[in-house]
Amino acid sequence: MYISIKEIKSDINKLLYVVNNTTDRDCYKYAMCNINLLLDIYRNLTGEDYKIDIRRNLVLESKYCKDKSVEDTYIDEYLEDKKFNDIVFSKANSILYNYSEKKDIKEKDIKYEDFLDLLETFLVNYDSKIYAYYKYLSSKGYIDWFTYKNRSTNETNNIFLLNKRYILLDNDYDVEGLCTIVHEIGHAYAQNLVKDYNVSYNDCNTYYEFFSSFMERMMLFYLKGNRLYKSDVNNSDNKYLTQLKMYTDDLIKFENKSNETIRSNKGIISTSLIYFYGEYLALIKEYDYMHGQIETKNRINEFLKYRGSFSKEKELELLGVSRLDLLSGDKVQKLLLNK
Repeated sequence: MYISIKEIKSDINKLLYVVNNTTDRDCYKYAMCNINLLLDIYRNLTGEDYKIDIRRNLVLESKYCKDKSVEDTYIDEYLEDKKFNDIVFSKANSILYNYSEKKDIKEKDIKYEDFLDLLETFLVNYDSKIYAYYKYLSSKGYIDWFTYKNRSTNETNNIFLLNKRYILLDNDYDVEGLCTIVHEIGHAYAQNLVKDYNVSYNDCNTYYEFFSSFMERMMLFYLKGNRLYKSDVNNSDNKYLTQLKMYTDDLIKFENKSNETIRSNKGIISTSLIYFYGEYLALIKEYDYMHGQIETKNRINEFLKYRGSFSKEKELELLGVSRLDLLSGDKVQKLLLNK
């Protein structure tokens, strides 16, 4: 399955028309954002730059160029509740210490047909709506399985002005590959539910990586339940926990640092912050899923429905996660004891 270069060019030209003709600040900003994403897709697929004829509107750009960056938004959220966050990071780090491993074992290849069958069977088993959306993406040619022209990449690009999500993959057909594709499908599905352009453009909530990470956990949960690829499932599980501990290692380094030092390291902190909370919350909800599948799925669906529209506290409430759940780490500890 490959993404059509012709369609990417067509999308760029449609949005160029908007940029070159609109007088609306937000419309211009959204179109520019989507064009840049499409240019990245083109570069990843071909290894070349796509030359465009764009009439930049410096007046409109000046009206939003001072908007707060995504990284600054993450840092503000972190600093607003720094003591709480630091305790959560430290507790998670101590829990994960005994469960993360640095070894990386080559997983067994899965035949292409069996890989697709496992993927589709899992999606049907978990949620028919997500399966239907995956089939839609596949039928439209919005998934590229071998994005190797320019760099190794696994990502979902939200071209929200055209209501399109393009998934670019570069992974093997193995258990880790299954986790990767459901992670990206999770992003695409969540993005498709958002109809507010401003939310799509800013999409910088601290819990942005939650649902995609939860889909990874559900894939591993499904494979474990069906006693499939046990060794490779354990390997992927260990990789997940090792990566999560790496994020906590990065974050606790800044526990006693000044705000100035934190802001000067906003790149590494913001990345570690969103992946930590996404993956850690996914473990908490995996525990809940084991003790009540229907309620957990209903909670998550409510979260996805309103994602980006409420405060972090309200979004946690929708998920059914308390601050105590995060501070104590009890659910994660109990989950890992059964690992």
